[in-house]
Amino acid sequence: MGFFDKLIKAAKTVSDIMDNANGNNQNRTQNTSAATTPAPVAQSPKPASRPATPKTADKKTKQHYFDFANAQPLAEKTFTGTYFDGDENGNDYQIDYSFMATEDFQEVDSGAAEIDMMLCFHGDGEDILELSYCPPSIIICDAPEKQVINPVKKCLDGESADNVMMFMKVSDIPIASCKAKVKAFGQIYYLYVVKRGLDDHMQYIGACYGVDAVGTALEQRMVDAVDTVVRTYNETPKKC
Repeated sequence: MGFFDKLIKAAKTVSDIMDNANGNNQNRTQNTSAATTPAPVAQSPKPASRPATPKTADKKTKQHYFDFANAQPLAEKTFTGTYFDGDENGNDYQIDYSFMATEDFQEVDSGAAEIDMMLCFHGDGEDILELSYCPPSIIICDAPEKQVINPVKKCLDGESADNVMMFMKVSDIPIASCKAKVKAFGQIYYLYVVKRGLDDHMQYIGACYGVDAVGTALEQRMVDAVDTVVRTYNETPKKC
């Protein structure tokens, strides 16, 4: 299960619990009424009401992330990674990639297959397991969740999307077609839609942070970091 799929599963579980509780309350009301009052006059049945699926709550940000954002950034370093891809002729390739970011970021295991690399801002990744919190992170995403990428696709097609807070086409960065700020899963994604590997499916490099970080020094640090990652990103494919 992907990292973001866990959030959707959590919301569904809450909805199922509300459905069961609603049904039990109706049964108790009907039993009490039958014991204390005459049988009611027959009426046309009304459709059963269904509780609305709860929305994902906005994620909180722990205070120490705000504190680190106000400190002097650490020195830049080169981060590297590897993934595998294939071309249209069936050839397999090992693709080594690299980019620059400050040492304020540390690589962590996201536990999500769709994420090639995740860098947590001043963290060891433990907050990732707490779904009520949003550790500020940089994400290199190979298979974006539809809640994140579909609104950006609409903007690329000239339409509008309610949860897109900013959208801009990009022409000065070879791997990027646009950048956007999207609200999804109760958090903010500042991202570039990029081309990586040997095909044209949509991927992104972006930052994920809490809604409460909007307009703060923490958001600016995340935005600056993603801008640097995208501008310094480089790939070297090697045929296997």
